[in-house]
Amino acid sequence: YLKDKITKASYANVFIIKYKICREVIICI
Repeated sequence: YLKDKITKASYANVFIIKYKICREVIICI
Protein backbone atom coordinates (compact mmCIF):
# COMPACT_ATOMS: atom_id res chain seq x y z
CA TYR A 1 0.00 0.00 0.00
CA LEU A 2 2.73 2.44 0.98
CA LYS A 3 4.80 1.40 -2.01
CA ASP A 4 1.83 2.06 -4.29
CA LYS A 5 1.50 5.56 -2.84
CA ILE A 6 5.18 6.24 -3.45
CA THR A 7 4.88 4.95 -7.01
CA LYS A 8 1.91 7.24 -7.72
CA ALA A 9 3.79 10.18 -6.21
CA SER A 10 6.84 9.50 -8.38
CA TYR A 11 4.63 9.29 -11.49
CA ALA A 12 3.13 12.66 -10.55
CA ASN A 13 6.62 14.14 -10.18
CA VAL A 14 7.64 12.82 -13.60
CA PHE A 15 4.47 14.33 -15.11
CA ILE A 16 5.18 17.72 -13.48
CA ILE A 17 8.79 17.67 -14.71
CA LYS A 18 7.67 16.79 -18.25
CA TYR A 19 5.05 19.54 -18.13
CA LYS A 20 7.65 22.13 -17.06
CA ILE A 21 10.05 21.00 -19.80
CA CYS A 22 7.16 21.09 -22.26
CA ARG A 23 6.34 24.68 -21.33
CA GLU A 24 9.97 25.78 -21.54
CA VAL A 25 10.79 24.05 -24.81
CA ILE A 26 7.28 24.25 -26.30
CA ILE A 27 7.73 20.70 -27.61
CA CYS A 28 5.72 18.03 -25.80
CA ILE A 29 6.96 14.45 -25.91
